[in-house]
Amino acid sequence: MEKMTYAKVNFNKNRGHSPKARSPEEGAVTIIYADIRTAASQSNLPTAPEVQEKALTRCSYRNLKILIAVLIIIIIALLCGFVVCCLFYNHNTKENKFNQTIVNTDIIRLRQELCVSNSTDSASGCLLCPNGWILHGNDCYYYSDVTNRTWDQSRDQCETMGAKLLVIKNQDQQEFIQRDLRQQVENTYWIGLHRGGDDWRWVDGEHYNSGLIQIKTQSSGRCVFITKSDYYQEDCSTNHSWICLKKAVRI
Repeated sequence: MEKMTYAKVNFNKNRGHSPKARSPEEGAVTIIYADIRTAASQSNLPTAPEVQEKALTRCSYRNLKILIAVLIIIIIALLCGFVVCCLFYNHNTKENKFNQTIVNTDIIRLRQELCVSNSTDSASGCLLCPNGWILHGNDCYYYSDVTNRTWDQSRDQCETMGAKLLVIKNQDQQEFIQRDLRQQVENTYWIGLHRGGDDWRWVDGEHYNSGLIQIKTQSSGRCVFITKSDYYQEDCSTNHSWICLKKAVRI
């Protein structure tokens, strides 16, 4: 609401000149009415709390817009990362399947070339030993043709081949060794039986079973070698050939 203000203004003529006789008309006072429009009433102006509230509201809207924009950016980034991970996973899966197919093909080819056709369960693979080793059961046996090795040297030589000096665990194994030794050139071979303290032990830590093997004493030695018929106690520094044992590999 605007206010209308009326003002009466008196103007005196000849101000600043010497007085002289004036006519009644000249002496009359001229009255001019003028209207002055003022600005809107102060009561219509917003108060300081209202201004502050509006400013806070605008600031809140601006912050909300910024927050929404940041959230949208984060969501887009997460979606992009998810898509990249999916693509990477699919690529690796396909590559692994391709590599597995190649491996399976190579295994099948090896089975066809290395597994004997009349072996049992040949479709699921067969047990193989390195060249120069003899397969029996699940184990591979190696008979050295070198005769000048001590017991310690023979043990170390087997370990370098990924094996150990012969350990006999059962009757079937013992009978196989005795039978196969008759076809070997050498007569004496170190095996993995030695005296540790007061007891005889195999190189894998198991105790000696006297019911399976009987050791014949011919010296005060602490190691055992095998012949084509018996087992003998011998000084560990004596030179003999040796027999190594390790597990066969299934392909």
